Amino acid sequence: ALEKAREMFEQIPVKDVVSWSALISGHAQLGHANLVLNLYRRMLSKGVMPNLVTFVVLLSACSHAGLVKEGEKIFEEMFVYHLTPTLEHYTCMVDLFGRVGRFDKVKGLLGKVSHPNHLPLFLSILGSCRKWRNVRLGDGHLSIRNCWMKIVHPHMSTWKICINQHERKIEYVGILHFAMRRENGLR
Repeated sequence: ALEKAREMFEQIPVKDVVSWSALISGHAQLGHANLVLNLYRRMLSKGVMPNLVTFVVLLSACSHAGLVKEGEKIFEEMFVYHLTPTLEHYTCMVDLFGRVGRFDKVKGLLGKVSHPNHLPLFLSILGSCRKWRNVRLGDGHLSIRNCWMKIVHPHMSTWKICINQHERKIEYVGILHFAMRRENGLR
């Protein structure tokens, strides 16, 4: 299907940022990170300026492929194009650094995020903490109790990750019990 999309893309007489971003996104979803970066450079060489969506796709591709230096460079390029990173961009960067265990960078980015209680951001941090067995990052302002009270739409998968991360901390069992009762309409 992507090959057909590529053929159709090549037939478009005037390729704009939307068509380029769609093609780049298709390859990103299939894990073709190097091709994604090559298509991005090709887009730029054709004089097409990236937009916020383009950068979310690029940063996500870098994150999933573990391309830290490329991701950092792309993030910095947003400022060259006078684009202000959104919560989604910061979430991609937190995910990128978290996947490789760079919690110093994660903490630095969290200070720049306007809504640190964004569920995808929180899930990314929890996943990274679990992978790297970093219990401390999940404490403090990112404690389970604090995030539970602030995240608007809690999901049970979040709390399963929390319990797995903090197996020895008894207080979280009570939170899971509370969450399960709340999900079942009990008080």
